[in-house]
Amino acid sequence: MPEPYGRAEGFQLPGLADRAAGVRQYIADALQRHHAWIREHGVDMPEVTDWTLDG
Repeated sequence: MPEPYGRAEGFQLPGLADRAAGVRQYIADALQRHHAWIREHGVDMPEVTDWTLDG
């Protein structure tokens, strides 16, 4: 999946890509699920529409 927002040029942290691979995959999977949900239902997923900022 291409990176929709690009990369910060010249900003690298050695080893970070390997450590963050699981998070990156989780986000990519969530975006795919959300896209499929919208195509089927025509609205955002409940976890998106019902989301609130606790604090």
